[in-house]
Amino acid sequence: TSDLTGRMVLSLEEDRPDIEARLASNVLQIDDFALSQWSPERKTTPASDPKAESEPKEDTSNIKQQADQQKVLSLLSPEAMSRANAHLTVNLDKIMSGKDNLGKGNLEISLQDGRFIIEPLELELPEGTARTEFSYYPTTETAEIHLAVTVDGLDVGVLARRAKPETKMGGRLDLDILLDATAPSIKELMANGAGHFDLGFSPENFDARIIDLWAVSLLSALTSEVDSEPTSIINCLVASFEMADGVMQDRIIFLDTTRMSVEGTAVIDFKKQHIDLQAKPKAKRPEFFSIAIPVEVSGDFDDFGGIKIKPGHIIRSVGNFITSPVHVPLRRLISGQTPEDTNAACRIAWEGRNQED
Repeated sequence: TSDLTGRMVLSLEEDRPDIEARLASNVLQIDDFALSQWSPERKTTPASDPKAESEPKEDTSNIKQQADQQKVLSLLSPEAMSRANAHLTVNLDKIMSGKDNLGKGNLEISLQDGRFIIEPLELELPEGTARTEFSYYPTTETAEIHLAVTVDGLDVGVLARRAKPETKMGGRLDLDILLDATAPSIKELMANGAGHFDLGFSPENFDARIIDLWAVSLLSALTSEVDSEPTSIINCLVASFEMADGVMQDRIIFLDTTRMSVEGTAVIDFKKQHIDLQAKPKAKRPEFFSIAIPVEVSGDFDDFGGIKIKPGHIIRSVGNFITSPVHVPLRRLISGQTPEDTNAACRIAWEGRNQED
């Protein structure tokens, strides 16, 4: 159902080829491009060998993964990116993902003297906008990267349904990302990065299994620890970080669940591939015999050391638990009713993330 029209000019007059392409699409249906099993390499089926079939097969998945990574690195090398100059513009009147209308957008890409630039990739979403700027410039000594992403009001359900069509997960996602880095190689860019990372997430029917990311797994584990009530849900999350020399330091971390408001601190070190996070939950409404214990998470990106609780925190929480019949009625009188708009606190945190203390 997709269409694409336009014109392309190839010039061989200079030292390197120069390509100019201008394309337009009335409808772009992402489902038309099912490339998950596609490969540019021709596949051959070797003749079957009965003896080979009876022998145990060697696991070559790691070898193939390393070979694929090497191919990507070779394509991003200074030599490969300096072979031609190119400029591409694409205007998209309507972008579809299955039955989801993603709005319209435009894309401009250029490769000039070895520098790859996306400026911009813009989407006008049904309820928001998204804009990305990106540049990458490798030399024989270093690799240089610039990334700026602004997302306002992305429907999370669109992404979730692409991973799991029958899911009921939805919600809203806001992003503000800036990354600038220069490093000896591509692999070391994050370890030398500077900028900021701001995330605002208001999920509906949250399902951590859909998004296989360590940050989402951490969010799910942390939520179940600070608010273990089966009927409790995540209302919203705000996380804002400053980044310098490969280390991200929190400006704001705020999580709101049905019963708890959670404030946290964190340090994410991309040099050591390590994270340290502390979270302090607070009940929205004083409850009899309720325990809200501060928790900590520490470990490497691919192997968290688990959620920890300090003995001192346990002692204080148990004390509050025992004396709750005395202090809870007084606190209820002072605090009043729980606000009906549970997203209000997250909205305030998101809007004030760049303000000075």
